[in-house]
Amino acid sequence: MIARRDDKRAGRPRGDLDTTLAALGGAAPAEALSALIAGGHDRLPWPGGGSTLARWRAFAAVAHRDLSLAKLFEGHCDALAILHELGADALAAGATGAGRAADTPPRWAVWAAEGSDNHVTVVRRDGDAAVLSGRKGWCSGAHDVERALVTCWDGESGPHLACIDLHSPGVDVQDGGWHAVGMAATRSVPVRLYNSPAALVGDAGDYLARAGFWQGGAGIAACWYGGAVALADALHARASRDDAGRHAALGDVDAALHAAAAALREAAAAIDADPSADAMALALRVRRIVEHAATSVLAIAGESLGAPAYCLDARFARTAADLPVFLRQSHGARDAAALGARIADEVPRWRL
Repeated sequence: MIARRDDKRAGRPRGDLDTTLAALGGAAPAEALSALIAGGHDRLPWPGGGSTLARWRAFAAVAHRDLSLAKLFEGHCDALAILHELGADALAAGATGAGRAADTPPRWAVWAAEGSDNHVTVVRRDGDAAVLSGRKGWCSGAHDVERALVTCWDGESGPHLACIDLHSPGVDVQDGGWHAVGMAATRSVPVRLYNSPAALVGDAGDYLARAGFWQGGAGIAACWYGGAVALADALHARASRDDAGRHAALGDVDAALHAAAAALREAAAAIDADPSADAMALALRVRRIVEHAATSVLAIAGESLGAPAYCLDARFARTAADLPVFLRQSHGARDAAALGARIADEVPRWRL
């Protein structure tokens, strides 16, 4: 049974997010994630709780600093939101792993990739207690988190959602298979489970059936947007008064970002206005808009700034490498086709 959500959160962040991000210095993404959690910055409004835009602004701010960190942070916050929506808040707290203090919140991830090589089965279960075996691929932050929500199957029943502790017996985090230059720090490696203990969360199908599935999918676009703004800021910083060519590039970037920001604001408002509605079309639409904008900003800023930005500006170079990889969390034309199929039998809402 899917729990009804509200927007109440326990505790408040200690300090301003921008201040915390600025104080991180050169911290690696895993270390930075721990700092954000320790500062309470993962206590974001729930999706659809009335402050969805504030949640997405936090994702964009973290992505503006570091897209790999944003990937880990968004996954952690998504796990907390899923647990809340499925009535399993109690699983979100508590210590895991050797050496962690009892009051230290664990770092979370959500791993839901499915396929012939990414399949986890329920070997046996007793109520919500289960034993899992199989392989889960694309496990972002697998070397750096303590707990994860994974999709799994009980015969033909599923997908179920299960909580695993990465320090439990039978959990093998692989070292190889992640050769990406962009988003390298997320280390999205396979994880193999060999009769590993787990706790099932909700009923079969709840993970996909809940309203928050597509609401969370829309929130990913806020991360893409934050990365695009980081590239745009580099262009803006180098735009001199007498450089008409760079002014043209800056104008195109400004237009693209304003369109994407408007789409994100409208989507957040629509989710808050009807939090139980199916947000599939809305999510696919806003993701496509932001993807196009981010791709344009990357191309325009890169062309205008040239080789020095890629070779001499470490932050620009890292963001320019990370963003295309992160954007491929979109399925491109396949998502566009899904959106088209969704609205084909509806009256289009295109008029102003």
